[in-house]
Amino acid sequence: MDKRDKTGVVYSLKCKDCPASYVGETKRRFAVRINEHKNAKEENSVVAAHTTKCIGHTFDWDATKILDNESNGKRRLISEMLYICDASYAINKKEDTQRLNSTYSNILKYCKR
Repeated sequence: MDKRDKTGVVYSLKCKDCPASYVGETKRRFAVRINEHKNAKEENSVVAAHTTKCIGHTFDWDATKILDNESNGKRRLISEMLYICDASYAINKKEDTQRLNSTYSNILKYCKR
């Protein structure tokens, strides 16, 4: 199956011009969500805002990665939060991880040692 047709995924987008990355999740087809990012306006998208604020920066749409496949919505959100916390240069909003139980973040810190 082509990755664009997958549903229930956690994914990563990387900027071509700097280390910035974005981690997201969707229950819908992956291709649909990526197209929404490509067509988003700055006021409602950190991906669009990055390309506007950092003139000349673009995301590498062809190199998007699926980090996890999870059909259960709650588990997918936890997976997304863990990947956001683990990303060095994530441009995600802080509220994306505020609901993550501190037990998970403590485990991540321990694993990074």
